[in-house]
Amino acid sequence: MATKRRDTAIVIGPGREDLEPPSPITTDLSADELIVRLGAVGDSVQILVAAQPWLMGRSSLPTARELLLAAEGASATARLAAIELVSAFGEPVSAAWQELLDAPRVGPHARAALADWDRGPELPESDRCRIAVDAASAALTRTGPDEALSCVCEWLAGDLQSRIALVAGIDHPDAGALAQALTTFVDSGEPRTIDQVLQLKVTLTGTRPPVWRRVLVAATADLEDLHRIIQVLFEWDGDHLHVFDVGGRRYADPYLELDDPAVRSELGLRLAAAFTPSGKKVKYTYDFGACWRHEIVMERVVERNDEQLYPACVAFNGDSPLEYWSEDDPQDQEAFDLGDVNHQLALRFSEDDHDDRI
Repeated sequence: MATKRRDTAIVIGPGREDLEPPSPITTDLSADELIVRLGAVGDSVQILVAAQPWLMGRSSLPTARELLLAAEGASATARLAAIELVSAFGEPVSAAWQELLDAPRVGPHARAALADWDRGPELPESDRCRIAVDAASAALTRTGPDEALSCVCEWLAGDLQSRIALVAGIDHPDAGALAQALTTFVDSGEPRTIDQVLQLKVTLTGTRPPVWRRVLVAATADLEDLHRIIQVLFEWDGDHLHVFDVGGRRYADPYLELDDPAVRSELGLRLAAAFTPSGKKVKYTYDFGACWRHEIVMERVVERNDEQLYPACVAFNGDSPLEYWSEDDPQDQEAFDLGDVNHQLALRFSEDDHDDRI
Protein backbone atom coordinates (compact mmCIF):
# COMPACT_ATOMS: atom_id res chain seq x y z
CA MET A 1 0.00 0.00 0.00
CA ALA A 2 1.55 3.26 -1.05
CA THR A 3 0.95 6.18 1.25
CA LYS A 4 1.62 9.83 0.72
CA ARG A 5 1.58 12.85 2.97
CA ARG A 6 -0.89 15.60 2.11
CA ASP A 7 -0.31 17.93 5.05
CA THR A 8 -1.86 15.72 7.76
CA ALA A 9 -3.80 13.31 5.55
CA ILE A 10 -2.80 9.81 4.51
CA VAL A 11 -3.31 8.88 0.90
CA ILE A 12 -3.77 5.20 0.21
CA GLY A 13 -2.40 3.80 -3.01
CA PRO A 14 -2.46 0.38 -4.65
CA GLY A 15 -0.55 -2.57 -3.32
CA ARG A 16 1.02 -5.51 -5.10
CA GLU A 17 -0.92 -7.13 -7.91
CA ASP A 18 -0.09 -10.62 -6.58
CA LEU A 19 -2.11 -10.13 -3.40
CA GLU A 20 -5.30 -12.12 -2.93
CA PRO A 21 -8.32 -10.25 -4.35
CA PRO A 22 -10.53 -8.67 -1.67
CA SER A 23 -13.57 -10.61 -0.51
CA PRO A 24 -17.00 -9.34 -1.62
CA ILE A 25 -18.56 -6.49 0.38
CA THR A 26 -22.05 -7.39 1.56
CA THR A 27 -24.59 -5.51 3.66
CA ASP A 28 -24.51 -8.05 6.49
CA LEU A 29 -20.86 -7.45 7.39
CA SER A 30 -19.96 -5.91 10.71
CA ALA A 31 -17.88 -2.74 10.64
CA ASP A 32 -14.88 -4.79 11.80
CA GLU A 33 -15.29 -7.25 8.93
CA LEU A 34 -15.89 -4.46 6.44
CA ILE A 35 -12.69 -2.54 7.10
CA VAL A 36 -10.58 -5.71 6.95
CA ARG A 37 -11.96 -6.37 3.47
CA LEU A 38 -11.54 -2.75 2.46
CA GLY A 39 -7.93 -2.90 3.62
CA ALA A 40 -7.34 -5.52 0.96
CA VAL A 41 -8.68 -3.15 -1.71
CA GLY A 42 -5.90 -0.62 -1.12
CA ASP A 43 -6.73 2.09 -3.65
CA SER A 44 -8.55 5.03 -2.04
CA VAL A 45 -11.04 5.49 -4.88
CA GLN A 46 -11.83 1.80 -5.08
CA ILE A 47 -12.38 1.68 -1.30
CA LEU A 48 -15.26 4.12 -1.74
CA VAL A 49 -16.63 2.16 -4.69
CA ALA A 50 -16.35 -1.19 -2.89
CA ALA A 51 -18.04 0.14 0.27
CA GLN A 52 -21.13 1.47 -1.50
CA PRO A 53 -23.31 -1.66 -1.02
CA TRP A 54 -22.58 -1.61 2.72
CA LEU A 55 -23.19 2.13 3.02
CA MET A 56 -26.56 2.15 1.23
CA GLY A 57 -29.34 3.25 3.58
CA ARG A 58 -27.00 4.05 6.47
CA SER A 59 -26.81 7.48 8.10
CA SER A 60 -23.41 9.14 7.85
CA LEU A 61 -22.76 10.16 11.47
CA PRO A 62 -23.61 6.87 13.24
CA THR A 63 -21.83 4.97 10.47
CA ALA A 64 -18.73 7.11 10.93
CA ARG A 65 -18.79 6.38 14.68
CA GLU A 66 -19.13 2.66 14.02
CA LEU A 67 -16.24 2.63 11.56
CA LEU A 68 -13.89 4.64 13.76
CA LEU A 69 -14.61 2.44 16.76
CA ALA A 70 -13.81 -0.60 14.64
CA ALA A 71 -10.61 1.08 13.41
CA GLU A 72 -9.32 1.51 16.96
CA GLY A 73 -8.86 -2.22 17.43
CA ALA A 74 -7.90 -3.06 13.84
CA SER A 75 -4.61 -3.63 12.05
CA ALA A 76 -2.93 -0.63 10.44
CA THR A 77 -4.12 -1.74 7.00
CA ALA A 78 -7.77 -1.98 8.06
CA ARG A 79 -7.52 1.17 10.15
CA LEU A 80 -6.30 3.26 7.22
CA ALA A 81 -9.14 1.92 5.07
CA ALA A 82 -11.62 3.01 7.75
CA ILE A 83 -9.95 6.42 8.05
CA GLU A 84 -10.13 6.85 4.27
CA LEU A 85 -13.80 5.92 4.18
CA VAL A 86 -14.83 8.19 7.06
CA SER A 87 -12.75 11.04 5.61
CA ALA A 88 -14.88 10.82 2.48
CA PHE A 89 -17.94 11.76 4.55
CA GLY A 90 -16.37 15.16 5.08
CA GLU A 91 -16.84 17.73 7.82
CA PRO A 92 -20.51 16.83 8.55
CA VAL A 93 -19.25 13.84 10.58
CA SER A 94 -16.72 15.87 12.59
CA ALA A 95 -18.59 14.94 15.78
CA ALA A 96 -17.54 11.31 15.26
CA TRP A 97 -13.89 12.34 15.05
CA GLN A 98 -14.35 14.51 18.13
CA GLU A 99 -15.52 11.52 20.15
CA LEU A 100 -12.35 9.55 19.28
CA LEU A 101 -9.84 12.26 20.15
CA ASP A 102 -8.52 10.33 23.16
CA ALA A 103 -8.38 6.93 21.44
CA PRO A 104 -4.75 5.68 21.35
CA ARG A 105 -4.73 4.60 17.68
CA VAL A 106 -7.49 6.60 15.99
CA GLY A 107 -6.88 9.70 18.10
CA PRO A 108 -3.97 11.04 16.00
CA HIS A 109 -6.08 10.68 12.84
CA ALA A 110 -9.02 12.38 14.57
CA ARG A 111 -6.85 15.31 15.60
CA ALA A 112 -5.47 15.51 12.06
CA ALA A 113 -8.96 15.58 10.57
CA LEU A 114 -10.14 18.31 12.92
CA ALA A 115 -6.97 20.34 12.29
CA ASP A 116 -7.60 20.13 8.54
CA TRP A 117 -11.06 21.67 9.11
CA ASP A 118 -9.70 24.33 11.49
CA ARG A 119 -11.67 22.71 14.31
CA GLY A 120 -8.61 21.96 16.37
CA PRO A 121 -4.99 23.00 16.94
CA GLU A 122 -2.15 22.29 14.54
CA LEU A 123 -1.18 18.63 14.61
CA PRO A 124 1.71 18.01 17.04
CA GLU A 125 4.81 16.21 15.78
CA SER A 126 4.08 13.24 18.07
CA ASP A 127 0.78 12.63 16.25
CA ARG A 128 2.45 13.00 12.88
CA CYS A 129 4.95 10.33 13.93
CA ARG A 130 2.19 7.94 15.03
CA ILE A 131 0.39 8.42 11.72
CA ALA A 132 3.68 7.78 9.92
CA VAL A 133 4.01 4.42 11.68
CA ASP A 134 0.44 3.52 10.71
CA ALA A 135 1.19 4.40 7.08
CA ALA A 136 4.48 2.53 6.94
CA SER A 137 3.11 -0.51 8.81
CA ALA A 138 0.27 -0.81 6.33
CA ALA A 139 2.76 -0.47 3.47
CA LEU A 140 4.92 -3.20 5.03
CA THR A 141 1.95 -5.56 5.17
CA ARG A 142 0.65 -4.90 1.68
CA THR A 143 3.75 -4.17 -0.36
CA GLY A 144 6.88 -4.90 1.64
CA PRO A 145 9.79 -3.16 3.37
CA ASP A 146 10.89 -1.08 0.38
CA GLU A 147 7.55 0.73 0.24
CA ALA A 148 7.50 1.02 4.03
CA LEU A 149 10.91 2.70 3.89
CA SER A 150 9.67 5.11 1.22
CA CYS A 151 6.75 6.02 3.48
CA VAL A 152 9.04 6.69 6.43
CA CYS A 153 11.25 8.91 4.28
CA GLU A 154 8.19 10.91 3.18
CA TRP A 155 6.84 11.45 6.66
CA LEU A 156 9.93 11.81 8.82
CA ALA A 157 12.97 14.07 8.47
CA GLY A 158 16.65 13.20 8.86
CA ASP A 159 19.10 10.75 7.35
CA LEU A 160 18.18 7.10 6.90
CA GLN A 161 19.50 5.79 10.20
CA SER A 162 18.02 8.64 12.25
CA ARG A 163 14.64 8.08 10.62
CA ILE A 164 14.66 4.39 11.54
CA ALA A 165 15.82 5.23 15.06
CA LEU A 166 12.98 7.74 15.33
CA VAL A 167 10.49 5.05 14.26
CA ALA A 168 11.78 2.70 16.97
CA GLY A 169 11.13 5.31 19.64
CA ILE A 170 7.61 6.29 18.58
CA ASP A 171 4.81 5.45 21.01
CA HIS A 172 2.95 3.05 18.72
CA PRO A 173 2.40 -0.71 19.15
CA ASP A 174 3.76 -1.44 15.66
CA ALA A 175 6.84 0.80 15.92
CA GLY A 176 9.28 -1.86 17.14
CA ALA A 177 8.40 -4.43 14.50
CA LEU A 178 8.44 -1.79 11.78
CA ALA A 179 11.89 -0.48 12.81
CA GLN A 180 13.25 -4.04 12.85
CA ALA A 181 11.85 -4.78 9.39
CA LEU A 182 13.35 -1.57 8.02
CA THR A 183 16.73 -2.30 9.60
CA THR A 184 16.77 -5.81 8.14
CA PHE A 185 15.88 -4.47 4.71
CA VAL A 186 18.54 -1.74 4.78
CA ASP A 187 21.20 -4.18 6.01
CA SER A 188 20.31 -6.66 3.24
CA GLY A 189 21.74 -4.37 0.58
CA GLU A 190 18.73 -4.90 -1.68
CA PRO A 191 17.93 -2.10 -4.14
CA ARG A 192 15.87 0.69 -2.59
CA THR A 193 13.37 2.87 -4.39
CA ILE A 194 14.51 5.91 -2.40
CA ASP A 195 17.91 5.67 -4.13
CA GLN A 196 16.54 5.50 -7.68
CA VAL A 197 15.81 8.18 -10.25
CA LEU A 198 13.90 7.57 -13.48
CA GLN A 199 14.84 9.23 -16.75
CA LEU A 200 11.56 9.84 -18.56
CA LYS A 201 10.90 11.12 -22.06
CA VAL A 202 7.54 12.88 -22.29
CA THR A 203 6.35 13.35 -25.87
CA LEU A 204 3.32 15.36 -26.95
CA THR A 205 1.83 13.01 -29.51
CA GLY A 206 0.79 14.13 -32.97
CA THR A 207 3.30 17.01 -33.15
CA ARG A 208 5.51 17.56 -36.21
CA PRO A 209 8.36 18.12 -35.62
CA PRO A 210 8.01 16.17 -32.37
CA VAL A 211 7.72 18.12 -29.12
CA TRP A 212 9.25 16.29 -26.17
CA ARG A 213 10.91 16.80 -22.80
CA ARG A 214 13.42 14.58 -21.00
CA VAL A 215 13.14 14.78 -17.23
CA LEU A 216 14.76 13.15 -14.20
CA VAL A 217 12.28 12.23 -11.47
CA ALA A 218 12.77 10.36 -8.20
CA ALA A 219 11.28 6.88 -8.36
CA THR A 220 9.34 7.58 -5.13
CA ALA A 221 7.30 10.27 -6.88
CA ASP A 222 3.75 9.24 -7.78
CA LEU A 223 1.45 9.89 -10.71
CA GLU A 224 0.06 13.03 -9.11
CA ASP A 225 3.60 14.38 -8.96
CA LEU A 226 4.12 13.43 -12.59
CA HIS A 227 0.95 15.32 -13.53
CA ARG A 228 2.29 18.43 -11.82
CA ILE A 229 5.66 18.01 -13.52
CA ILE A 230 4.11 17.70 -16.97
CA GLN A 231 2.09 20.84 -16.34
CA VAL A 232 5.37 22.72 -15.88
CA LEU A 233 7.18 21.00 -18.76
CA PHE A 234 4.51 21.94 -21.30
CA GLU A 235 3.40 25.16 -19.65
CA TRP A 236 -0.18 23.99 -19.17
CA ASP A 237 -2.22 25.86 -16.54
CA GLY A 238 -3.77 22.83 -14.81
CA ASP A 239 -7.38 24.01 -15.15
CA HIS A 240 -8.60 20.87 -16.93
CA LEU A 241 -9.16 17.23 -16.10
CA HIS A 242 -6.50 14.66 -16.83
CA VAL A 243 -6.08 10.90 -16.76
CA PHE A 244 -3.18 8.43 -16.89
CA ASP A 245 -3.27 5.05 -18.63
CA VAL A 246 -0.93 2.54 -16.99
CA GLY A 247 -1.06 -0.88 -18.56
CA GLY A 248 -4.71 -0.40 -19.52
CA ARG A 249 -5.76 0.90 -16.09
CA ARG A 250 -6.85 4.51 -15.72
CA TYR A 251 -5.68 6.73 -12.88
CA ALA A 252 -6.77 10.27 -12.04
CA ASP A 253 -7.20 12.79 -9.24
CA PRO A 254 -9.56 11.07 -6.74
CA TYR A 255 -11.07 14.42 -5.75
CA LEU A 256 -12.36 15.09 -9.28
CA GLU A 257 -15.36 13.17 -10.61
CA LEU A 258 -14.72 11.35 -13.92
CA ASP A 259 -17.97 9.34 -13.85
CA ASP A 260 -16.03 6.11 -14.25
CA PRO A 261 -15.98 3.73 -11.25
CA ALA A 262 -13.04 1.84 -12.78
CA VAL A 263 -10.72 4.85 -12.49
CA ARG A 264 -8.20 4.51 -9.67
CA SER A 265 -6.44 7.12 -7.57
CA GLU A 266 -3.24 8.58 -8.99
CA LEU A 267 -2.16 9.46 -5.44
CA GLY A 268 0.26 6.92 -4.05
CA LEU A 269 1.02 4.96 -7.25
CA ARG A 270 4.75 5.51 -7.34
CA LEU A 271 6.58 5.84 -10.63
CA ALA A 272 8.69 2.84 -9.61
CA ALA A 273 5.48 0.78 -9.77
CA ALA A 274 3.96 2.54 -12.79
CA PHE A 275 7.07 1.96 -14.91
CA THR A 276 8.41 -1.58 -14.89
CA PRO A 277 10.84 -3.57 -17.06
CA SER A 278 7.84 -5.05 -18.87
CA GLY A 279 5.84 -1.83 -18.95
CA LYS A 280 8.03 1.17 -19.68
CA LYS A 281 5.33 3.33 -21.26
CA VAL A 282 2.52 5.37 -19.67
CA LYS A 283 -0.05 7.56 -21.43
CA TYR A 284 -1.31 10.88 -20.11
CA THR A 285 -4.20 12.94 -21.47
CA TYR A 286 -4.79 16.51 -20.36
CA ASP A 287 -7.93 18.54 -21.19
CA PHE A 288 -10.57 16.17 -22.53
CA GLY A 289 -11.76 18.86 -24.95
CA ALA A 290 -8.45 19.71 -26.59
CA CYS A 291 -7.10 16.20 -25.82
CA TRP A 292 -3.43 16.96 -25.33
CA ARG A 293 -2.11 13.39 -25.39
CA HIS A 294 1.33 12.54 -24.07
CA GLU A 295 3.41 9.38 -24.26
CA ILE A 296 5.80 8.90 -21.34
CA VAL A 297 8.62 6.41 -21.75
CA MET A 298 11.04 5.33 -19.05
CA GLU A 299 14.42 5.38 -20.75
CA ARG A 300 16.59 4.25 -17.86
CA VAL A 301 17.02 4.10 -14.08
CA VAL A 302 19.93 6.02 -12.58
CA GLU A 303 21.30 6.34 -9.07
CA ARG A 304 20.15 9.32 -7.08
CA ASN A 305 22.67 12.14 -6.77
CA ASP A 306 22.15 14.04 -3.52
CA GLU A 307 23.66 17.16 -5.09
CA GLN A 308 21.04 17.18 -7.87
CA LEU A 309 17.61 18.73 -7.48
CA TYR A 310 14.69 16.58 -8.63
CA PRO A 311 12.69 16.78 -10.77
CA ALA A 312 14.92 18.31 -13.44
CA CYS A 313 14.41 18.75 -17.17
CA VAL A 314 17.67 17.81 -18.91
CA ALA A 315 16.76 18.00 -22.61
CA PHE A 316 13.91 19.08 -24.88
CA ASN A 317 12.77 19.51 -28.43
CA GLY A 318 10.27 22.06 -29.69
CA ASP A 319 8.28 24.80 -28.05
CA SER A 320 5.06 24.11 -26.15
CA PRO A 321 1.90 24.78 -28.17
CA LEU A 322 -0.44 27.48 -26.93
CA GLU A 323 -2.98 26.02 -24.53
CA TYR A 324 -5.62 28.60 -25.47
CA TRP A 325 -5.46 29.62 -29.12
CA SER A 326 -8.04 31.92 -30.65
CA GLU A 327 -8.46 33.27 -34.17
CA ASP A 328 -9.87 36.45 -32.66
CA ASP A 329 -6.89 36.93 -30.36
CA PRO A 330 -3.86 35.19 -31.92
CA GLN A 331 -0.74 35.00 -29.76
CA ASP A 332 2.83 34.15 -30.58
CA GLN A 333 4.18 30.88 -29.28
CA GLU A 334 6.79 31.49 -26.59
CA ALA A 335 10.19 29.82 -26.89
CA PHE A 336 10.85 27.03 -24.40
CA ASP A 337 13.21 28.26 -21.69
CA LEU A 338 15.02 25.33 -20.02
CA GLY A 339 16.40 27.45 -17.21
CA ASP A 340 13.04 28.95 -16.37
CA VAL A 341 11.32 25.56 -16.46
CA ASN A 342 13.83 24.08 -14.01
CA HIS A 343 13.40 27.14 -11.82
CA GLN A 344 9.64 26.55 -11.80
CA LEU A 345 10.13 22.86 -11.00
CA ALA A 346 12.41 23.78 -8.10
CA LEU A 347 9.83 26.22 -6.76
CA ARG A 348 6.91 23.78 -7.02
CA PHE A 349 8.79 20.82 -5.58
CA SER A 350 10.85 22.54 -2.94
CA GLU A 351 11.39 20.72 0.36
CA ASP A 352 9.00 23.09 2.13
CA ASP A 353 6.24 22.44 -0.40
CA HIS A 354 6.72 18.74 -0.97
CA ASP A 355 8.72 15.73 0.02
CA ASP A 356 12.45 16.02 -0.63
CA ARG A 357 12.54 12.60 -2.30
CA ILE A 358 10.53 13.72 -5.37
